[in-house]
Amino acid sequence: YVNKFWKIDLDNAEIETYMTRLETLTGSMEEANKVLDQIKKDALSTPFDVSSLTQAESLLLSTGLSAEQARADILALGDAVSASGGGNAELQRMAVNLQQIKNVGKASALDIKQFAYAGIDIYGLLADSMGVTREEASKLDVTYEMLSTALGKASREGGKYYKAMEKQSKTLSGASDNLKESFNQMAGELSHL
Repeated sequence: YVNKFWKIDLDNAEIETYMTRLETLTGSMEEANKVLDQIKKDALSTPFDVSSLTQAESLLLSTGLSAEQARADILALGDAVSASGGGNAELQRMAVNLQQIKNVGKASALDIKQFAYAGIDIYGLLADSMGVTREEASKLDVTYEMLSTALGKASREGGKYYKAMEKQSKTLSGASDNLKESFNQMAGELSHL
């Protein structure tokens, strides 16, 4: 019984940590609250948890992206990760990869390999997005903006990864994770009463 309350307190401590991080990155407590509220909603409708989504979006926010663009890019990345059967760990790894690409200005060969290791055919996505062959895409200096556009297109209707997170969250494993996330959020809210 005591462990349940300890877990709730830990979750609240994590939420405070997230808020501090998001406030620093967004520049205001109000914006941080908006971002975290949206992340909580996203966690309930995707196979990813609040912690993973917060960390992933924070990585992109740290590069100077707006909260809206960071969220859009992480959700598009989430569709790609979900389609390849990945979970929270893969989302984190790929978000770090995107952060590095954004900070450096272009993707290295190792960055492209990271997508391949996660089961994401980035050259195929770039080819589809840009209307070039896969071979032509493989010869490009790949920028963050190109990746953002390609992942976004792949997650929209008609795209390769359209609604992949939604499909994954409806599997038995995804539904179980969403139920746990709902309970954790409710328990956190109740502990403030």
